[in-house]
Amino acid sequence: MSEGADDLARQSARRLSPQLGIEVEGPVEQAIAGSRTGQYVDPGTIALGALIVSIANLVWTMFNDLRNARKQPSNDTIARQVRVQVQVPVDITTDQRDAIIEVVIDEATRTDDQD
Repeated sequence: MSEGADDLARQSARRLSPQLGIEVEGPVEQAIAGSRTGQYVDPGTIALGALIVSIANLVWTMFNDLRNARKQPSNDTIARQVRVQVQVPVDITTDQRDAIIEVVIDEATRTDDQD
């Protein structure tokens, strides 16, 4: 993963922890590092962390590709593409998935606006 996508995942996790009602910053860091700590972590939380990283990577790639092509589709269009392309673990709800996608796209838009 690129450093930009890693940062996007971290920023999104900070916003998502209170919204989802669980701490996902640690699992996101684990997913970025590709390792697990010796501590017990709920598998559902690990799955959320991995999903946040996957969505952040996909959104980061989409934004970079679109920037290079000088296109600016709406956030809804990007969200639809992400929903089609991302595989969601069984124990993650549609509402959780949609919240993650919304926050990641919002963070990517903020990052893109700052560039």
